[in-house]
This record gives sequence, C-alpha cells and structure tokens, in this order.
Amino acid sequence: MSGFEVVGALAAEARFAQQGLKINATIYELYRTIRDTPESTRKQTVQFEQLIGIAMLSRATLRFRLS
Repeated sequence: MSGFEVVGALAAEARFAQQGLKINATIYELYRTIRDTPESTRKQTVQFEQLIGIAMLSRATLRFRLS
C-alpha cells in the first residue's frame, strides 16, 4: 500500500467511526425520550391543570369587577 492509500483508509475508518457514534447518540436520545414520556406527560398534565385554574380565577375576578 502506498502512503496515500493508507491515509485514505485511515480517513475512511475515522469517518465510519464518526458515523457510528452519531447513530449511537441518536438511538440513545430516542430511547431516553421514549423512557421519559410518562414523566413528561404527567408534568404537562399538571401544567395544563394549573392553566385551567388560572383561567377560572381570571374569569371569576372579571365577573366580580363587572358586577
């Protein structure tokens, strides 16, 4: 093998390893997202309930001021 072939082979291997790391990171992120879905859903439900409570208080305050 000439020097250029060796350099080319090393560059290809480095690129292959880099792509493997990116795929691994993507799969891990997907796994983490799926694993944390129940907790995320619970937090969003709590926030939604809080927004409903705020809206109801605002509505009651507006009615009180108008009467």
